[in-house]
Amino acid sequence: MKNIFGIFLILPAIINFYQFSIAEQFSADDYFDRGSQRYAQGDLDRAVLDLKKSMKLGKEESEVKDVLYEISTVYYTLSGEKYVNGDTEGAFADVDKSLELNKDDMFARNFLGIYAKELATKYLNMKNYDKAMPYLEKLLELFPEENEYKTMYETAKKHLSDNRDTFQEPASSEGPVQATHKQEKAKQQQQNASAKPDKKLFLLLESRMEKQEKLLEGYEEKYKEFMQKQEILLQNSEGKHKELMQKMLSRVARDRNEIADSISRETTRMKQVLIFAAVILLVLAIFSVVLVLFLARYIISRSALLRDGHRHIWGGTTAQGLPDFGKRRLSEHSQEIEELRIIEAEVVGRQTDPQAAEDVLQPFLQSKDSKINAEAARALFKHNPTRALNILEEMESSPDKQTRIDAIHALGEINSPEAVKVLLDNLNENEMDVKKELIRSLRKINELKKAEIPEYLQDKIEKALNGLKDNGNWVIE
Repeated sequence: MKNIFGIFLILPAIINFYQFSIAEQFSADDYFDRGSQRYAQGDLDRAVLDLKKSMKLGKEESEVKDVLYEISTVYYTLSGEKYVNGDTEGAFADVDKSLELNKDDMFARNFLGIYAKELATKYLNMKNYDKAMPYLEKLLELFPEENEYKTMYETAKKHLSDNRDTFQEPASSEGPVQATHKQEKAKQQQQNASAKPDKKLFLLLESRMEKQEKLLEGYEEKYKEFMQKQEILLQNSEGKHKELMQKMLSRVARDRNEIADSISRETTRMKQVLIFAAVILLVLAIFSVVLVLFLARYIISRSALLRDGHRHIWGGTTAQGLPDFGKRRLSEHSQEIEELRIIEAEVVGRQTDPQAAEDVLQPFLQSKDSKINAEAARALFKHNPTRALNILEEMESSPDKQTRIDAIHALGEINSPEAVKVLLDNLNENEMDVKKELIRSLRKINELKKAEIPEYLQDKIEKALNGLKDNGNWVIE
């Protein structure tokens, strides 16, 4: 039960906090729109609150004041209708709200004074000073220079104070007859004391009523004039109300158009993105097709070359047909090297017949280019080492320096004990460039392929290189 009671205690605080947090999310335009809608629905009090909040949050003051002026006019009109129907207090309340919204309206000020005076007189005649006091205070606020209002206010205030300070004597030891006599005497004194201010107050009221009668002698004409002005104000109010509603409708239409334009722009942008993506995909597709065609053409051209080699190996072609195959190689050096490597990888590498492999490589072995001859002999070494070493030894004995360099390079690539022996046998080479290639090949074998060479040959290579370093002034890193 205690928990339930505690929940009921904090529930109003939670609701107030929630309403406050929701209210904080409203902008100045939101408050203005809601106040305008409430004004159109006739909820004037809450419309005024929303409009004042919108102005406090930064809404344009002139725009808010225009609507507040229209509401003050409606309050003014309602006060006149209520006064005619006998509801003076309602008329007073409405014209007071009208004057609060438009403090420069002298008509509202004067009628507020008339209503306050009439209500104050009514309640003073009824000796209801509590209800008369608010209207007397309003008269002093509107007309502070009027001494008669000041006198009426002070007299009523004193009368209220006397009524509230009625003295009651404490019980004494006297008998009931004496006590009753004293109470009657005190009551008589109180009545005598209150008679004077009542008389004075009523004289002031009588004087004020005479002035009010003079003021209201031409009331009918002024009232007709007032009602005509009210009709004009009402017509203007209706016109401004229609104008306000038109502005609201145009604003809604403008917002709707802006949303539609935003959606249209977003749709257009999405279309552009899709078109761009489609173009990119199309370009990639075309590029892929071109690449496939290029690769297909390249494979077909290489397949033709390999087909010629297979025709020689498997088609029963004799050695006399090999020159025809050699005539098909390309004339340029780089293309010929490339063909040799392709044949080495695709044909010679898979071949188990030494003679067939030699037949395939024969056109390259007979090439006029020493580089081609040396590479072909290196490829032949796998199937016929003796034939390959003989070819390289012959090239190493050639008087042409480049031929010897190419042969030494191929021997270094072979990296076999036989090839090492041939390299060591030629350490007495006198040509500087040839000797450089010889030393380079030995160092390469000793550093990179040491595990494939017997130890005695490794020792020979190291001794040879050290000897060249010590005796031949060779710088060997």
